[in-house]
Amino acid sequence: MIRLPALTYLDQSKAYSWKVANSIQFVPAAIFFILVFFLPESPRWLAAKYPDDDLPMLKSLAWLRGKTIDDEIVADEAKEVREYNIWARENESTNPLNLLLNKRLFKRLLYASVPLLQMQLCGVQILQIYAAVIYQNLGLDSQKHALLLTACTQILYAAAALGSSYFVEKIGRRKCIMTASYMWIVNIAIIFGLALGYENAQNMVANGFVAAFIILNNSIYWLFATGPAVVYVNEILPTHSRELGVGLANAVPVGIAVALGQEWPVATAKIGPWSYLILLSTCTCGTVLCWFFVKEPKGLSIERIDVLFGERDHVEEVEESKATSTAVEYANKMDTASK
Repeated sequence: MIRLPALTYLDQSKAYSWKVANSIQFVPAAIFFILVFFLPESPRWLAAKYPDDDLPMLKSLAWLRGKTIDDEIVADEAKEVREYNIWARENESTNPLNLLLNKRLFKRLLYASVPLLQMQLCGVQILQIYAAVIYQNLGLDSQKHALLLTACTQILYAAAALGSSYFVEKIGRRKCIMTASYMWIVNIAIIFGLALGYENAQNMVANGFVAAFIILNNSIYWLFATGPAVVYVNEILPTHSRELGVGLANAVPVGIAVALGQEWPVATAKIGPWSYLILLSTCTCGTVLCWFFVKEPKGLSIERIDVLFGERDHVEEVEESKATSTAVEYANKMDTASK
């Protein structure tokens, strides 16, 4: 939810303040609800639904790529999608429990959970949830001003989220996630140092820098982490089990986020600025995990992602199988003709 700055001037003690804020959110929700009906179906879903008809898939791909159905790029991509679909029909079960029972899929699930876990271990969610309280503790003289700053920063985060799609393809998934992780470590270390250094002697300049680095920390989350992590998870999970896979990959990270969120106020009350050291430690652990377990799928189509995990290129496997079948058929025909 993005708070509009103007709403912070409403009387927060009155019931209508939250009713107005929630009502305004119905407008973009209604727009998205209408627009979703104009989206084409996924080409890969259409390939699975119509195994003997490529036209629906070609139309969808052409719309997404802004080209015609007879364009060479569309035809090549459709060929990959179809050949991978052939392999999946012959070799993969549609049972969603295979995500847990199949070693290959379970490995993929664990890899998918790592960047999602880091997005919680970096402490961004905690700093967002308690942002207004933190700003008040830093010397903002009223709840209204704290809420106003929170609202303005959320608009900044929304702009950063829009820019995230550029970096996903320009830089790559792994590089974005690792860049965000390094910057989080530096930012949290600075926040920790400033908060600890001025714990007993309030300094408005130092508090201002703390607020600025918290805003920067959260901006990094939306600019370099959210989009790349979501794209990465959806790319490496197989199409037929992606919905359940995304949910399972999020389960542990969300649980950790809830645990950290519950303990953060208690930790802050008991140990003060040292609570930032907890976030620094968890973010560092998440960065190490990302270094070892986040791969770079940039430049690979979804059908060829398997090679990142030590598997065969299943598109080439289908092509080789077709070539072998054709050669056998041709040899049989020549043998029959010679007789």
